[in-house]
Amino acid sequence: MSNLLYILSGADEKAGGGVLLCRTDGGLPEKVKLFPLTGPMYMELSGGRLDVVFRRGGGTVGVFGDVVSESFYTCAESAPDGELSDFAPPVSCEGTSGCHITRGGDDVYVANYGSGSAVKLSPDENGNYRVTARVKHAGSGPFVGRQEKAHLHQVIFTPDGEQICAVDLGIDKVVLYDRDLRLQSFVSLPPRSGARHMIFSPDGKAAYTINELDSTVHRLSYDGRRLKYISSCDLLEPGHDTAYRDLCTGAAIRFSPCGNYLYTCVRYDNSIQVFARKPDNSLIKLQHIPCGGDWPRDINISPDGKLLLSANERENTVTAFSVGEDGTLTRLPGELSVPAPNNIVFLD
Repeated sequence: MSNLLYILSGADEKAGGGVLLCRTDGGLPEKVKLFPLTGPMYMELSGGRLDVVFRRGGGTVGVFGDVVSESFYTCAESAPDGELSDFAPPVSCEGTSGCHITRGGDDVYVANYGSGSAVKLSPDENGNYRVTARVKHAGSGPFVGRQEKAHLHQVIFTPDGEQICAVDLGIDKVVLYDRDLRLQSFVSLPPRSGARHMIFSPDGKAAYTINELDSTVHRLSYDGRRLKYISSCDLLEPGHDTAYRDLCTGAAIRFSPCGNYLYTCVRYDNSIQVFARKPDNSLIKLQHIPCGGDWPRDINISPDGKLLLSANERENTVTAFSVGEDGTLTRLPGELSVPAPNNIVFLD
């Protein structure tokens, strides 16, 4: 079965940055068309619209860059064949180093890593987006050089769509807001873990954070209003010393379409982990496998659950894996050349 997908390239537009439309027949994708855009960091496809947060200014778009870059939002209409309309004029997200985006109805929410803030953008009567709510986190964590202040890394909805979860790497918390970014509750996570992204279980009763700073996954319970920390599991193989572990950074977390398997990736260790999800939402580690490149910033699974792709940002490649019936991965031959790939989204 043929699948279309978008691969985000975080490079400068002149170096091939933008949204790359690809096609796969179950193996390594083939390029179809590039829609140029400088410094895109994350995208979400919803209701035929591709929302993108990107960075501009300073010439640095990497998370670990030394120069601050301003966050902007844009969008394009996505046709069934993957063709994109022209990108809308950029709208300021009133923060720096934007890194995640999500949509709920007409509203768009953006996480600004550099400024430790989240914003809500809503359309006016003419359909033009502007910031209508903003919240800024305060605090710090114990990891010197990485947790000197709040670093909000993701915004996602709770399963009922009523609350926004703001995942903050800098203060080791997930903060829940209503749709107007008014505080509802928060959960504190183990210090120095640095939560990066979170995903809910298929039954909506659990959530899992992948943690950038200690390369772990935290399991949380969710009662429909609040999150509660339950346990953690290590993503790295045994035997690594502290110096090695401090260089590793957890990056992406995805469920298989069937919901029975959880996949994560770790940069520097350059690996992908496979977990089976038990009925009580606990995890059993099944596999630890090389990603086939350097610095896997994102992974994603095809809608049929048979293909996993890894975006290897520093090697400028995307690698492919077949997914077995037991959820485990087998590397497929070859690699796709993409400058600084950082995000992968499949079209339904």
